[in-house]
This record gives sequence, C-alpha cells and structure tokens, in this order.
Amino acid sequence: MSSPLLSLVDVPAMPDDAGPVDPATSTRIGSFHHDRENGYNLEWESRADFNNWLKHEQVAHGIEIRVSKTRKARHLYSMCETFRCARNGTGGKKHYVKKTAREYKIESKRIDGGCPCFVQIKTYPHTNTILGKYSHDHSHPTGKDNLKYVRIRVSTRDLIEVWVHYGVTDQEIVSDPSLITTDLTNIFQKKKIQSWFSEHERDHYITNREICRIRKEILRTDIRLDANDVHSTRIWVSKLQSQGDFVYYKDKRDLPPAGSALADNLFALCIQTKFQKDAYERLGNGFLGIDATHNVTQYKGILLFTLMARDNWGHGM
Repeated sequence: MSSPLLSLVDVPAMPDDAGPVDPATSTRIGSFHHDRENGYNLEWESRADFNNWLKHEQVAHGIEIRVSKTRKARHLYSMCETFRCARNGTGGKKHYVKKTAREYKIESKRIDGGCPCFVQIKTYPHTNTILGKYSHDHSHPTGKDNLKYVRIRVSTRDLIEVWVHYGVTDQEIVSDPSLITTDLTNIFQKKKIQSWFSEHERDHYITNREICRIRKEILRTDIRLDANDVHSTRIWVSKLQSQGDFVYYKDKRDLPPAGSALADNLFALCIQTKFQKDAYERLGNGFLGIDATHNVTQYKGILLFTLMARDNWGHGM
C-alpha cells in the first residue's frame, strides 16, 4: 500500500542553520548572545583590554598563561582561543629522546597531572567586545614560589639583547650599571635591572646565568651559519680559508691522506688562524703544550685539542 502524499503543511520546517545567520542577532549555540548567557561571564572592550587584564593576572599571582589552542570559525564567531597555565604545558607530548644521562640544573616546569587553570576567549565578526571564561584554580603553589617557572618578559629580554650588542657584561647588566657609558643613559637608565620590578615579578630575580644563556643564543645566530651542523661547518671552512687561515677538514666520507694512517670514517678539523701561526712561529721554539681537557659533551666521541705556545711572561698563547 503506497504512502499518502504529504501536504505542504506536513513538510517539516527546515532547521535554523540552513539559511543565512546574522551573528549580531542570533541566539544559536556559539553566538555572542548565547555565549554571554552560558558561561562566558567576562568581557573586554578590545584585545588591548584583554592583554592588559591577562598581564595583570599573571603578575598578581606569579603565574604564566600562554596560548594553547586556537580555533577559527566563519559565521557566529571569528576566533576561539584557549590559554593554559605554563605548568600544564601548552602543546602536545614531546618525543625528544635525551642524548646524555646528565641531570638538568633547572627542573621541568611541567607537573604530573597538569594544571587545571585556563582562560578561553572568543571574538565575533560584528563587535570588538571579547567574551571569556576563566578557571583560576591551580594544582601548584602560586606567587613568589612559582616565579622560578615563569619566563622573562619579552621587553626585558629585548633590552638585554641591546646591552649584549653594546658589549655590556653579564655582571654589569645585573648589578653594576655604573660602568655603562653616559651616551647610553637614556637606554640603560643607570639602574640595577632588578630594581625595575617588584619582588612579586619574575624579572626581579633575573640572574647572571640567565643573561649568559641569552647571550649564547644571540651569539649562536652569528656562529651557526646553517641549521644543519654539517653545512654550517663547511661554510666556516670556506670562510676561514678565504681569509687566509689554515684549515684542514675531513668528514667521514672523505678518504684520508695517503700515509696518514687515519681511519676512513674519521672526522677531523684542524684550524690555525694567521694570528695563531704568527704566535707559533715566534713563541713555539721554547715551549709547546697541548690541552685536551675541554668539556665537549654535545657530540659523543669527538675530542677537542688545543696546541699552546708560551709567551715571554709564561702565559699560554
């Protein structure tokens, strides 16, 4: 028996999401008005207001909150961003395998079980107002006890980089700014860097070791000429040879020189700059020493040797 024909009044109504939606008036899930009435109980008039609130919240509680996830949409809202406490971690599980058994001086900021603190905000296409919700509970101590797990501010780091490029030492940056030249007064302000921040702010506790680490990162960009160490080494070899320095380079694929008795798979790099050659010729007749006690641990099985001549005052050169 065939089914009776449905009249127009029997045809079910199309759902609300089948047609165009005005985000300014819609009350559907995900819209501005729905979010406002369902959990998103914080509001900021602009992104600048939210950034100021987030900065104040971090300073007030001695915590660090970073972006963990972003999700874009096209109709009801523009962007949904989730921020999490840095002690929880903001990314996925890392698959890095340690190459050495040494223990780090600074323990990991991540804690077992994570931290439940998060901030979630949403922006909308029809308004500058930002809605958000905030879970402020932490599974770890906050305040001064947590500051050692907080990163240095970007603005402070940028200032330290300026000092490093001007040749200011780590000790001068931390505690002895009186040695800074007067023509840089406007930049350096002749103050101890800790005095710029209160005892409740992370940058108040900046140390020489941290500045040294920043200095190394800056110098690394000048020293490491390519992300691949093999390519970087070859570039350095060509650069040194072009300026008249003596360089002997053999990687594992190069055949050893005839009669050298070197292993086929040996890596060897010998460098003698023009200054070192001059010092060797003038001072090497009386004394020549060798030092192989350098702490080279990044590459297993590689040793660093240094030949030293002694000057007229008994100092190594």
